[in-house]
Amino acid sequence: MSLLLRRCYQYTGRYTLDNDLRLSYDSKAMRSSSFAVPFLAAVAVLGAGCSSTTPSASVTPITVPTDSYATSNTPATTTTPSPVPPSPTTSTSVSPKPTPPTSMPATYAFPGIRPAAELAKNVRIKTTKGDIVVKIDPAAGPNAASNFVYLVEKGFYTNIIFHRVIPGFMIQGGDPTGTGRSGPGYTIPDDVVKPLPQRDYPLNGRTQRFGYYPKGTVAMARTGAPNSAGSQFFIMVDDYPLDPSYAIFGHVIEGQDVADAISQVEKDANDRPDEDIKMISVTIEE
Repeated sequence: MSLLLRRCYQYTGRYTLDNDLRLSYDSKAMRSSSFAVPFLAAVAVLGAGCSSTTPSASVTPITVPTDSYATSNTPATTTTPSPVPPSPTTSTSVSPKPTPPTSMPATYAFPGIRPAAELAKNVRIKTTKGDIVVKIDPAAGPNAASNFVYLVEKGFYTNIIFHRVIPGFMIQGGDPTGTGRSGPGYTIPDDVVKPLPQRDYPLNGRTQRFGYYPKGTVAMARTGAPNSAGSQFFIMVDDYPLDPSYAIFGHVIEGQDVADAISQVEKDANDRPDEDIKMISVTIEE
């Protein structure tokens, strides 16, 4: 599997993500960060941060599922991804864009955690490319599942686009402005991600075992700030090693081929499809 990489800096033995979702390499100890996680030598990242130097060849950066709508007024940035083999990287800084995040009118509010019986349903996402059916799993992410079902019931996602698509990784949507910089007008508490499945990945001539988000997983996008998820979510189109900070709340049970096809459409340098891929309707199936 081709892995999409990002910049990092080296201390002595641990990979972490900083508050802008930049990958770092810290061998001294665990770096204090809401996104700190042992990781393979390459993984998706987003935003501005530190510059770094590590041994091995330089690579091109990629974005990670990120909801730029957060409690602060600091916007996030995106960079262009490119599939490359896993290896430590050399990076350059990217300055944040000055555009502040856009919020929706305060007509929505997080409902809190709802009973599992109200959430364990199937949700049909009817897109301009076909239907995707997601089975909601409230046990995996009770805050995320409650929030997603609430927004579906409110008709929030109708006509919203998938604004970021990356083949071999994921498709992302749920921003009402279609820019990747907005949300429902509020953010939700984080869910603890349960242990991920593990797989061996090559690293510097040997293998190391890392957790990955399986193909078909549906999870919330968020910024580097704690409790910053809102309405943006992503659907995995391949198994991919990723920082376990994105609350999982369901998985695809029908239409994975549709999600895969969406990830393959023509797009610009910011991974935005050239043609709008809309969610015509998002409804709960009884």
